[in-house]
Amino acid sequence: MTGRHERVAIESSLQAYWKHQFSPEVVTIFPGMLVETSKLTSWAEVWVQSSLRRRGRATSLPMVNVSAVVHLFSRHGQQPGVLRRMMDEACGLLSSRTLLVRDFQRAGSPVVGYLKLYEAQARTMVEGQGASRQPGLSHAVVTCEGMFGGVGES
Repeated sequence: MTGRHERVAIESSLQAYWKHQFSPEVVTIFPGMLVETSKLTSWAEVWVQSSLRRRGRATSLPMVNVSAVVHLFSRHGQQPGVLRRMMDEACGLLSSRTLLVRDFQRAGSPVVGYLKLYEAQARTMVEGQGASRQPGLSHAVVTCEGMFGGVGES
């Protein structure tokens, strides 16, 4: 499995993991979804990027670098702890995890590899950066790098 099909499997698997693990009270938005956020008090936007990296030896299988980026938003104004709890939960879900990567486009959704996630990093966006320009909206970003390896790869 290579290229676009591989990226879809990685993204779909990470999205499925997130949907089943992250707080159900917080709306999660994935690429391609249209959600009206003006009345939401908090939400998360999850993005996954992957890029192929060739190993040094010509006989080696390629590795896929993966980056998960989660934008967290909160309109809880005087309750800054809400955004902090969202950040802590997101970091806990992503940090130092190994996830099964499944091909949901094939019957039975077979496991096609593993996604090893490293340590997540979180930061709050200060006033004037990104969407935090909206009054009363707090914004944080959690990023986590990882590596995909197909079944049978080390």
